[in-house]
Amino acid sequence: MVDPTLYPYNLTFLFCDQAGFTQSFTERVFNLLWHLSLLDFVNLPQNLLHDENELYRKTISKGTPDLWELSLNVSALLINGERMLDFPRPLPNHIAFSGELGLKKSVKKVEFDAELQQILERPSKGLIVFSLGTVSNTTNMPRQMIDSFVGAFSRLGDYTILWRMEGKVDEADSLEHVHLLKWLPQKDIMKLPQMKLLIAHGGYNSFLETAQAGVPAVLMPLFADQKINAMRAQRFGIARVLDKLHLTPEIVYDAIIDVMKTKSFSLRAQKLSAMLKDKPTSRPYSTLGHILKMATSDAKYYTLQAAQRLSFIAIYGLDIIVVLGVATAVLSMTM
Repeated sequence: MVDPTLYPYNLTFLFCDQAGFTQSFTERVFNLLWHLSLLDFVNLPQNLLHDENELYRKTISKGTPDLWELSLNVSALLINGERMLDFPRPLPNHIAFSGELGLKKSVKKVEFDAELQQILERPSKGLIVFSLGTVSNTTNMPRQMIDSFVGAFSRLGDYTILWRMEGKVDEADSLEHVHLLKWLPQKDIMKLPQMKLLIAHGGYNSFLETAQAGVPAVLMPLFADQKINAMRAQRFGIARVLDKLHLTPEIVYDAIIDVMKTKSFSLRAQKLSAMLKDKPTSRPYSTLGHILKMATSDAKYYTLQAAQRLSFIAIYGLDIIVVLGVATAVLSMTM
């Protein structure tokens, strides 16, 4: 199996969002079939780069490799994230996570615009942020989803709720503690001491921000990698997960109250945040200098390009297992 990092991986380490983490025999079968079904998805760049390749060849040279061939010879790969939040798996030296680069930054006081600052200064039990990211078009939110969250928020009058929403929600006009904003500096707000809960779709950025800030979450996956990210957060014990197809005001409210009132969610979130902040930053394979050196050197050995070209059968030694199995069966029958 080869993932978008162009590196063979073992399904023992990676789970699909439907298989679960216990990995019983049935779950492992489902996991294998799910990953096999995604092989074409991983190869999508080969099919989607036609126009880009034409432009590249006109601009550079007709004799040079196309963009897909170049992508198979990546010298260094920088992943937006934290290694500690990823699945436990071996990775070659040329792959690093951006969360591990550089030295720890000093904490600077953040200044918000006047309107937001005024909202943040209002007395309340705490701050709740509800955001479905920048990719999701919140103006097309289903009516049931809007009603479920508005109904839940109406019972949380003691809290200040910031709702990132492009459109207008008439039902929320009467809720003085709910503030609809077209944009908000979520990463900076997450660091505020009055921050109690993040409600999000489970995109990797929201997963990363809640882990770094030590804030528990209620996650409602919508598409793409959001469900598996939500499962990771749930496995860390820092979040509860909502089903977008089965929402009611009571379900949303119960999840919010459970996460905010159950101390284990907050304690685990703070512990995870402390682990991320306290991780070593001087490891030789976790520095920007190392990645830059890998990118400018002949990295064929380090990037294990030979391993990248192994077939599914070769990676798992299936042909060897079959031959040895047949040989063992024949020997046992002749004895």
